[in-house]
Amino acid sequence: MSKKHRWPHHLRAFAFLTIGLLLIWQILTKSLVAYLADKSPEIALALRSDDATALLNIADRQFARELEQKLERPIDQTGGESVEIELSSPTSEPNIGDRIEASAKAVLVEDPLNAHALWLLGQIATTGPQSDKVEPLMTAAAHRSLQESGAVVWLMYHWFKQQDYKKSAYYADVLFRTRPQFAEYIVPTLAAIAENKNSRDVIMKLLAKNPRWRQTFLSSLPSHITKAHTPFNLFFNLKDTTFPPKTAELRSYLNFLIGKQHYDLAYYTWLQFLPQKHLENVRLLFNGSFENEPMSVPFDWNIFRHNSKGVSLEISRHPDQDGQRALLIKFEHGRVQFPHVAQMTMLAPGRYKLEGQYKGQIIGRRGLIWRIRCVGGKRKLLGEAPMFVGVTRNWKNFEAAFSVPNKNCRAQQVRLQFDARSASEQLVTGTAWYDDLVISRASDALQVKQDQP
Repeated sequence: MSKKHRWPHHLRAFAFLTIGLLLIWQILTKSLVAYLADKSPEIALALRSDDATALLNIADRQFARELEQKLERPIDQTGGESVEIELSSPTSEPNIGDRIEASAKAVLVEDPLNAHALWLLGQIATTGPQSDKVEPLMTAAAHRSLQESGAVVWLMYHWFKQQDYKKSAYYADVLFRTRPQFAEYIVPTLAAIAENKNSRDVIMKLLAKNPRWRQTFLSSLPSHITKAHTPFNLFFNLKDTTFPPKTAELRSYLNFLIGKQHYDLAYYTWLQFLPQKHLENVRLLFNGSFENEPMSVPFDWNIFRHNSKGVSLEISRHPDQDGQRALLIKFEHGRVQFPHVAQMTMLAPGRYKLEGQYKGQIIGRRGLIWRIRCVGGKRKLLGEAPMFVGVTRNWKNFEAAFSVPNKNCRAQQVRLQFDARSASEQLVTGTAWYDDLVISRASDALQVKQDQP
């Protein structure tokens, strides 16, 4: 460029200064405003009066303050994750509803697809005369963004009340996928749908797809039902699907039934879903030789390790038979808190015998005992085996004779315990092995007639 076409030095400096100021202003009104919109929305609006995020956050805070006054407890002020769905009385702050509505509409002018603004308008409409607009607004908000959880919750409840269970379950599924922490709101709704024989198929179709929330739902379901057979019906219908019930999904239901003393239904349910290879080996005592990994359900071995101290329990390779397994207990030096091993049985009234084998070395004042008790009530002691303490280098048989009464003992528990009676008797060390536990009738022809509890 020739010298005669060059800008004067002062003009070029002015141009650069102008461009710099424009860039600074863009940063202030864009990046800085975007940052302040969440942290200090009032300051953000001072820099940019039509910023959508700042307007929305101010509206959120106004709405949250109003709800907090009504509910007399703090709530989440993120709006999108609030599950409160309506205001049931006039607002305590004059014209707050109008102010929130104006803010939300201002946001929609700048951002017509803003899901959260639509949700806010829906919330305001629940307390006004235009209640017919609530469902379209909430639906629009949810369609814009399935992350708009407030709208999704409202729609789940709305369609449930309208008895459109398919739509209600759809939004419950959405909520479970996007906000699994909302299970306490979702499970009762799905449970109510499952308990209705006319809508149960809606839940079945969802569960058959094995959504990632299925185990959470099935584990929580027993706490939200009025009919004990409801989970069983779901499990049974899932049995022949691509994704049949898992043991972890059944466990909570079995524990629920036992807690309600529905022992027969619990046992029947367990048998229905027991794998065929295990079903063929069902005896009065299940898995007595510890060959199968315990399923930690009531009718298989439960090894309770919580709160244990100074002792370990495991199913280990048999010390003397290749390819076999046995129960191994290891005591460390010092005082122990024994976790115990237990299994429920369903023995008819009569006389029985518990037999098994043990070996090892237990050094202490007290040792291990197998006991059989009734489940529930006063847990009547039915029988116990001799205590194992001292040194037994070779496998030795033990047995415990016991009788199941006619009344108040529909289910029983076989349990291994460390029989310490005082703190000083908890001092023990050593190792113990157990194997080949069996329960058999003392005589098929001999029945005990005991009416006492």
